[in-house]
Amino acid sequence: MCRNLLILDDESSVHESLKLILSSVPVEIDSAYIPSEAFQKIQQKEYDAIICDYNMPEMTGVDFLRKIQAQGFQGNTLLFTGNPTILAIYQLAASDQFQVMEKPIADIDIFVNQITQLLTTKQTVLKEIS
Repeated sequence: MCRNLLILDDESSVHESLKLILSSVPVEIDSAYIPSEAFQKIQQKEYDAIICDYNMPEMTGVDFLRKIQAQGFQGNTLLFTGNPTILAIYQLAASDQFQVMEKPIADIDIFVNQITQLLTTKQTVLKEIS
């Protein structure tokens, strides 16, 4: 069964890299480069999971994920950050039950397995991946 994944990141190179890394996973990947574009896509299509950058124009990834959860998004969410040393990111993620992963990706196999899990389970329990 093909799943739907939305990637929200303001860097096109991140989108291309993730699509290449996930090419072996049966998933349809859509891209959004700013939160307002992602909101539109979520209204038009049901996503099993969303990967969201932390630092973006318009709002932070934490604010975006909180907003979609408040609006009833039922899929899993992953906050992707290039600055994992910010303790506040992990504290916010733990309180809101979304996962955090560092970029760049340290281990591609672990990343692919994590995304596969996000796509195939409902509301996964928080796991920090380093």
